[in-house]
Amino acid sequence: MTHIVSKAPLVGFAVALLALSGCAGPGPKLFPTHASENTKPETRTYDLDQDGRDDFLETLNDDGRVVSLARDKDNDGVFEHRVVLTDIPSEERHEFFLLLDSIPHALVAEAWEQGRFRYFHPPSRVIAPFPVMTDLSIAEFFGISPCPGLESEYFDGKRLQSGYMNYASGKNTPWHAFMDYTMWSVLHGESYSDPLPWYGRELRRIQEEVNKRSDQPRTRAYVVGTSAIGASLGEDGHRQALDRLDRYCQQLIADSDGRTRITLMSDHGHAFVPSQRIPLDDILREQGYRVGKTLEKPQDVVIPQFGIVTYAAIHTTEPAQVAKIVLGVEGVELAIYPSPDRSTIYVLNKDGRSTIEANHESDAIRYKYSVVEADPLNLQRAWASLRTDEQGYVSDHELFEATKSHEMPDAVARIWRAFHGLVENVPQLIVTTRDGYHCGSAYMSRRIDLIGAHGNLRTMSSTGFLMTMAGELPEVMRMSDACETLAKRGVTLK
Repeated sequence: MTHIVSKAPLVGFAVALLALSGCAGPGPKLFPTHASENTKPETRTYDLDQDGRDDFLETLNDDGRVVSLARDKDNDGVFEHRVVLTDIPSEERHEFFLLLDSIPHALVAEAWEQGRFRYFHPPSRVIAPFPVMTDLSIAEFFGISPCPGLESEYFDGKRLQSGYMNYASGKNTPWHAFMDYTMWSVLHGESYSDPLPWYGRELRRIQEEVNKRSDQPRTRAYVVGTSAIGASLGEDGHRQALDRLDRYCQQLIADSDGRTRITLMSDHGHAFVPSQRIPLDDILREQGYRVGKTLEKPQDVVIPQFGIVTYAAIHTTEPAQVAKIVLGVEGVELAIYPSPDRSTIYVLNKDGRSTIEANHESDAIRYKYSVVEADPLNLQRAWASLRTDEQGYVSDHELFEATKSHEMPDAVARIWRAFHGLVENVPQLIVTTRDGYHCGSAYMSRRIDLIGAHGNLRTMSSTGFLMTMAGELPEVMRMSDACETLAKRGVTLK
């Protein structure tokens, strides 16, 4: 889910659907929790039919990955039906791509190191675009940017568009066209009321879809429930979700005798900190601004407030003045706005100021980061290690390599992209909050004790994961490069 939303305007439709479908419903068929006592370091055995005899065997390589399967179909104690995963012909494989909302790379890497997800190569870090939102991330993944807005509620230059109507109609989700399964958007709010059962419902429905489409080349599915789990249950909730996901993948592989090849990815991460809302609308009203749905007079301001996220878009004819006001608010970390022609982007925090410029004269884009005062992105040390040209520009590739593990990874390129091609309706000012503070819906902030959020430039929010059975991937990549990277491993999703 791009963010937590109020379901109040959609509740009538949701009630009608729930009357037909019941509540969350049953969960998926899952693999056994533990291997049997007969398991050895190089093998794991399981009793799948629960008759007291091991009937399924996984063989692991020296790296601890599962490389083959075997079954004892006649209960004679011999695993005679062996399948080497890499030997399965491509025409017999079913590619399954599962996109999960809001799971940070760090938790998946932890699970992999603990011995889970061992059908997969180690998880890679994937850096989401900024602001860190689902629609933007997945549009970049499939190469179909720009989205109309940063989120479903956006200002189109004339009037603030209804987030609820856009969310229900999918107006800001062009990536849905690439999915074979997504839960009805009208039910997303319900998943936040009881996230673990609704997550199980989604996995079951997707399991049914994979089985139904087993004769098709692929199935692509999206899970919103992990966003709800992270938002209200935090790290412990995500660990439970990952445990079920591991067993879920094992079950799909076992049911297909290894012919389901799985790729897992999250759209972005989640910062797990109890969070309080910053009422930007009230604060700007107190400073004499008129917060509304249109920009007609100099002090009119439009602030979409649909999700509960660690950034805010502000539409104003006075971005520099509004930035100065919001930077004095507790919890605000950065204020970012472009010059009128967008040739320069100004990045400010309470004490510092810098600028970002880009050079498009060559085929590859080059960036310049100039500190005016106090380095708000804390990039001077990394920048000093880079080779600049005579005008002070650095290649995009070198800058990415130098800042991909920074506290705000790949910040310069991500900030530039936010104002150049990521969305059609570009705000005049983007504000980010420190972890522990958020902006957005006042209603949902009252309803949910938020302990997981995303949106800002920081690592936990920005960094999702990608791992596949198809082969090893680069350690770190941008979301915009991930789909092509998978295609080079034989996983075609478009």
